Amino acid sequence: MKAQVIPGETTGVQIGEQLKIDAEGGEWFLLSDLGDKIGMTQDTAKITQEMINASKEGKWSVIRVGITVRVLAGKEKGSVEDYRPDAPTCLIVPGTNLKTTLIPKLMRTGAEMGKHTDEDMGEGKPTTKWPDAYKVRLFNDMLWPDRNIVCVVVANFPHPRAYSEYPDLCQPFTRDRAEEYFDRYRLAMDAVDKYCPRADEVEQFATVPFGTQMGHTKEEDIPYLLERLLPALRKHLCRGKKPKHLDFLSWEEKWVENLKGADETDAD
Repeated sequence: MKAQVIPGETTGVQIGEQLKIDAEGGEWFLLSDLGDKIGMTQDTAKITQEMINASKEGKWSVIRVGITVRVLAGKEKGSVEDYRPDAPTCLIVPGTNLKTTLIPKLMRTGAEMGKHTDEDMGEGKPTTKWPDAYKVRLFNDMLWPDRNIVCVVVANFPHPRAYSEYPDLCQPFTRDRAEEYFDRYRLAMDAVDKYCPRADEVEQFATVPFGTQMGHTKEEDIPYLLERLLPALRKHLCRGKKPKHLDFLSWEEKWVENLKGADETDAD
């Protein structure tokens, strides 16, 4: 879909009219890669040159209102171990070769993890040099009293030594491989719908920053990836029927300024 925009003159509603957006069918907005929003069914504000510059080669995503993203930050509110969601939640975390130090920590707080399954989500994805890039581990049989966590999905990362010992197979994430980075989250979400027998119970996802330590991502590119992460996940959530809500937990408050596009930020 294409629309003609004149900076300082064109409104969001006029863009909606060009794209033939049905205002009676719900509220819609345009979303940039950096989380900038322009309403197309109610917003009469004019489009600025800065908004246009924020787009990626003039490309924005058309998103329906109803997806909510919340950032929880700090040693308390951003802690997975202390996280107590109101709605049934799937927790998505990173792991090294499908193992994560978080699981023993959750067990010490009362979580019973039960059995797990390992799934390869690489169907239809580009071939990668590291063969386990698209694998995830699902804990579908867990019980965590009073926590409302239905299942846990572990997204896979290589051992940090692999970047130096096997550089032909494993490379740290960079801004040039942003879509691969986002796929670590998106494929974990898709795995719940495809393989979790309790998928119908899940009303929201909760996750954390991936690869910000131990050399998994080029340090200078971490802000770039995080700035574009939440808009990418919002767009992905828009495609399915449910869940439509995401809690993003970051115990390191220094990343909050890079997590653009959240509807709400709650820090210690």
